[in-house]
Amino acid sequence: MAGEILKHIKSIKGFGIFSDYSHYADLPDFARYNLIYGWNGTGKTTLTRLLRCFEKEEIYPDFAAGTFSIERADAGMAALTNAGLDAFSGRLKVFNRDFIEENLDLDIKRDGKAKPVAHVGKANIEKSEKLKELKKEINTATNAKDVKHGQGEAKKAELEKLASAIGSEIKAATQTARKDIYKNYNKANVKTAYDAGAVQDIILAPEEIEKLKASISSENKAEISFTAPAYPDLKVLQTEIAGILATQVLADETIERLKDNPAIELWVKEGLGVHNHEAGKPCEFCGNQFTQQRLEEITRHFSGERQKFLDAVGEKIAAIAKEKEALASVTLPHQTEFFSEFLDDYKAAAPALNKAGRDAGIFLDKMIAGLEAKKKNPYGPMELAGETQESLDALKADFLKKQSDIQTLIAKHNKKVTDFDASIQADKEKLEQHFLNTRQAEYRAVEAEIATLTAEFDAAVAAHKKLEDDKDAIEKEIQETRIACETINGHLRDYLGHDEIQFEDFKEGYLIKRNGEVAKNLSEGEKTAIAFVYFINSLKDNFNPATSVIVIDDPISSLDANNMHHAFHFMVAHTKGAGQLFVLTHNFSFLRKLKQWFKAAKTYEEIEAGYFQLVCTQNAAGKRMSRITKLDPLLKNYDSEYHYLFKLLVDCDNRRAANDVIAYEELYPLVNAGRKVLETFLDFKYPSNPDKFSQLKNAKVQTTGELFDPAKAELLYGLLNDGSHAGFDTGGFDTFRNSPEIIKRAIETLLDFIEAIDPVHYQNLCKCKGVKTRTKIISVSAIGQAAPAAPPPAAADGTSQ
Repeated sequence: MAGEILKHIKSIKGFGIFSDYSHYADLPDFARYNLIYGWNGTGKTTLTRLLRCFEKEEIYPDFAAGTFSIERADAGMAALTNAGLDAFSGRLKVFNRDFIEENLDLDIKRDGKAKPVAHVGKANIEKSEKLKELKKEINTATNAKDVKHGQGEAKKAELEKLASAIGSEIKAATQTARKDIYKNYNKANVKTAYDAGAVQDIILAPEEIEKLKASISSENKAEISFTAPAYPDLKVLQTEIAGILATQVLADETIERLKDNPAIELWVKEGLGVHNHEAGKPCEFCGNQFTQQRLEEITRHFSGERQKFLDAVGEKIAAIAKEKEALASVTLPHQTEFFSEFLDDYKAAAPALNKAGRDAGIFLDKMIAGLEAKKKNPYGPMELAGETQESLDALKADFLKKQSDIQTLIAKHNKKVTDFDASIQADKEKLEQHFLNTRQAEYRAVEAEIATLTAEFDAAVAAHKKLEDDKDAIEKEIQETRIACETINGHLRDYLGHDEIQFEDFKEGYLIKRNGEVAKNLSEGEKTAIAFVYFINSLKDNFNPATSVIVIDDPISSLDANNMHHAFHFMVAHTKGAGQLFVLTHNFSFLRKLKQWFKAAKTYEEIEAGYFQLVCTQNAAGKRMSRITKLDPLLKNYDSEYHYLFKLLVDCDNRRAANDVIAYEELYPLVNAGRKVLETFLDFKYPSNPDKFSQLKNAKVQTTGELFDPAKAELLYGLLNDGSHAGFDTGGFDTFRNSPEIIKRAIETLLDFIEAIDPVHYQNLCKCKGVKTRTKIISVSAIGQAAPAAPPPAAADGTSQ
């Protein structure tokens, strides 16, 4: 263990009030037990922060540029420096103001709406803070989850409404008296169709929709029969006619006049028929007798090949006329025979077929005309003004197409007649598919939004669950690591000397009660007590006090004398086994108890103790600097700070007499020191009169019996009050807080007062070790009072006899 003990602080640079400290040869090394005394503002907390750098293994942030070096007792071991803060890892624990702030969190709300929850221990405080953040995050996550759920539900409702609208639309379009799925078509059917993913790519024009609606509303009809006429082969016919017209007929005995006059010839031919080839009868035209000779001449003219040819031409004309009549007299079904959905097409197809027949008839008329002309002129060749092969093909194709259109409509009609129920179903399905298809993009878009919101909701649920799991895990860790209430309550009872303050388990922390009621306010002393109890318990966690260093800064802050007594013994009981102990304090009563403990430890346990003091001075630049010194003998050897404070006042007055510059920062704490000295002296001198003003007003100079100068007594009364009560009326003097000259004058007057009122007591104080001879410029007699006589011999206890 010797090598682990800190020997002394070699140097400190740039670390707060320790701006330029170096160890000096006369300063003793640290012992196993060490007491460091210092007034407030002399650097006690700063010194503990420096040592705590090794505990936390990080530099104190306010003094990041600071450097320091601490020698160890074992010369063979390297010094501890700011460059190697991990060199003392796990071997040092510090209790100070920072420890209290880091390890005590009192979430006390005074509005009555929440119970005060306490968290003790830095790790658990950090966890409780994390819990607070987690709970906020959980609230946020809950809201986010609820928002996504609400958005998802709203979008699902929108999809339901859309499906209902589509269902209603399809139902209205397919509604008939038939009992099928379309009679009660609804959103369920729509969702089933979309879910199946089999919507057909059907988009109907408005007129198609109307046709289908008419179709599904119709009653069944009879089948339609239709015999299509044969279409003549016009190309063959044209070729045949052309051949006939090119033929030349030679008569057996030709009558030239008739031959040359076809019209007359025709007239004669017809007249021959009228006369029935009978001679001897009168001519029906001229009335003359029709001779046998003339009859024979005319008969021979019309006999033989010529007649045969003309007969053949006549037959051809009759055949063509018949074909024309067949094309012109096609019997088509009546419109009313068709289902309504075919009616519009039939109304257009029927006239088209008739026109195609008429177009063919025009061509046949041309053929007949050609033959008629040939009849009149069978003797010479004639040319036919016919059509091109392409034109004839087009006429045929057009007729057959129009005929096919009619046949197709009839076939559709007849098929519907045969498959009437299935046809109605198919038409309804086509309407259904049309409406499903036209609304599908809208439906799918809402579905996609629902999918996105569902994914976001699932993610929000997962995030919420993770936060809840993290919260549960931290709460479990806190439950497993926090100190049991029985232990805390027992230690608090030992520390405070009573059990008014009690801890109870509450949520992830503690519920603090005072006398059974929820404590809504804790004093600074009670907070210090709780933090120190936790500190003592922390010495058991991965820490061996017997081989380590423990540093404690004022564990009795804000405690009264009774509580201080219990706190002191609590500290002793739990730290006396430390490998090395440092206790820092500004409280003289606590200092006295520490001295008593350290003296007893040396006597009975041979444990050496070191006594140190922090003192502030000013450098040439006027900057306050703290240094570690030996504890003043007056503080070490006497059980009262009265002697030490008297020494400080004498030192100050001597500097005043020597015209030294005394900074305000040095004078300011002496106001309180002067107040304490004056109060102690007056209580000692006039124990039966507690009124300080009366004591001062009636104080008499011992050598003359006269009252002390009233004006100076008023100044001292101001010192009593203004030293501790801001704003006190000092009777015309400036306040001590703002006037260094008044402070120096008051200290001089105080020393003169003690000397004048009790010269023996004054002289014995001056004989104490460490008190320097006072340099006086103005004697008591100079202020209108007689100089004191030679003091009588002092008693052994330093009081006058």
